[in-house]
Amino acid sequence: MTQQEDQNNFWNQYAIPQEHPHIKCYTAEEKTTLAEVYKQLDQKEIEKHFYVWEIKSFINGIANQGLKILVERFELTLNYKKECKWFVDDNKICEVENEEELTKAWPFCTYGLDKCGRLVTYESLGQFDTSVCFTKENFDKCVALCTENCRRSALLKQSMIMKRHIMCNQVISIVDLKGVSYWNTLQNRSYWAEALKLISNHFPEQLHKSLIINAPTSFCMIWSFICKLPFIDQRTIDKTTILGSDYQKELQKYIDISEIPIEHGGTNEKKKIWGKYINFPKGLFPENFPDKYKGEFKTIKENMNLNVSQKVVEG
Repeated sequence: MTQQEDQNNFWNQYAIPQEHPHIKCYTAEEKTTLAEVYKQLDQKEIEKHFYVWEIKSFINGIANQGLKILVERFELTLNYKKECKWFVDDNKICEVENEEELTKAWPFCTYGLDKCGRLVTYESLGQFDTSVCFTKENFDKCVALCTENCRRSALLKQSMIMKRHIMCNQVISIVDLKGVSYWNTLQNRSYWAEALKLISNHFPEQLHKSLIINAPTSFCMIWSFICKLPFIDQRTIDKTTILGSDYQKELQKYIDISEIPIEHGGTNEKKKIWGKYINFPKGLFPENFPDKYKGEFKTIKENMNLNVSQKVVEG
């Protein structure tokens, strides 16, 4: 299958009509499964806390494990969202306590789109400061920041869906281990476990591909340990590729070279700024998305050079 065919299939699979998204965007099989779920869980509560694309992700990612597990996972995430006060009609961005300090210690940002319009995230664990993030008073806040980053990305995905009428519910994750030593890797085990648990439990099928780059030999030992954790499903493992320093060719399979930062072998000169959303057209962001979280915008010329299916209106 060619890249263009893959891209077309992606858009067709996640095409969403402009009207009545809760009714018309589900396949017949998804509707049947969802009807069974609603026999055990409150439909209004689900629709209050889950976007349509999240519901589809749960069904497509978990239904093959059986209805009982699907209902349990819906209920688990519903309780999690209630605790976080996460509502689909609430566009308010919440700032986490000590966020500025944590963002400096936990280098993470979202940078543009891949070839099929998915969000791309970058995380530099070689610069991850365990002395800040893993203190008794900050660890829970770090997990809360991870949750809030997921919520912000969800708002951006929803904005893309409503403005472009396509369902870009997945992300490409680039995790850079440059500078990570064996002891750093051991220290970061609890972070990896907690982050993967959060994603596996509450965001099924939202990861399209994870590329772990500049991985030291020692990481393979830690990864083998992580893969055995009970809450890490095989799909997540299968979507993860571990690469050394010669990773640029693999990166460009998923992301156009013009969308990759120079430091990672691309041609995009925009700098990664931790905690921000960078290299997006202005018109892509939802209303009330704070400017403090926006990095440098994609220029009109850059936007026009994108594939037609990726273009959005500048605003």
